Amino acid sequence: MKKFLTLLSVSVILAGIVSTSFALTAQQIMDKVVNENSKFKNQKVEMKMYVQQKNMPEKQYKLVIYVYNNGQKKYAFVRFNYPQSIKGMSLLSLGKDKEYLYMPAYHRMQRIAGSSKNSKFAGSDFTYSDLSLLYSQKEDGKYTLLADNSSEYVVRIIPSVDESQYSKIVMTIDKSHFLPTKIEFYKDGKLYKTMKNSGLENVDGRWLFKNITLNMADGSSKTTIVLEKTEFNLDIPSSFFSVRTLFMPILRY
Repeated sequence: MKKFLTLLSVSVILAGIVSTSFALTAQQIMDKVVNENSKFKNQKVEMKMYVQQKNMPEKQYKLVIYVYNNGQKKYAFVRFNYPQSIKGMSLLSLGKDKEYLYMPAYHRMQRIAGSSKNSKFAGSDFTYSDLSLLYSQKEDGKYTLLADNSSEYVVRIIPSVDESQYSKIVMTIDKSHFLPTKIEFYKDGKLYKTMKNSGLENVDGRWLFKNITLNMADGSSKTTIVLEKTEFNLDIPSSFFSVRTLFMPILRY
């Protein structure tokens, strides 16, 4: 009987070791989130954005996002097609230190840098720095695994960027597709806003959420993005993602 208990104890210990050896670290989880959602050369997404502010009429926008994946970095180009007052306004991202905004009303381009990245994007609850989460699911920083259950991971991120307005970000990740289902943003240790993703769909063999909602914790406003059409691996050259494209009234590639 004693020998049986000893063997049983050894089996339990070995099972624990094996289980632990297959567990992913927070860094591995975040790398997998990026890798699993980067299996395309380029992407085009047509979407609508709704901004609801307390005691204010709802604002509606139509925009399109082009994404280019070169294996190491992702380039993004965003253009507004509605409303008429900002039609043609465009954002070009060639990396965190190379982001440009074009304002057609002034026929002027400006570089977005430093604390300017914390400004709200087109009056929405998204900042310029938040936008990278829409097309890359990546936020650089120190990662800590907070929870690991049967269906999801929860990872805490302490941003590494000095200009970041967030003291921490908590990301909940679906294990089935390694997509973030919820992202909580904290300022000075307090919840500031929450992004929730829903409407999971398979588009050309790739899983994505079609509805993105960003709620301010104080209830002052809410921004909702609805993906209407998504296309992958179009014939879009890398040269399309350039400052020159910002000034093009009609996009061609």
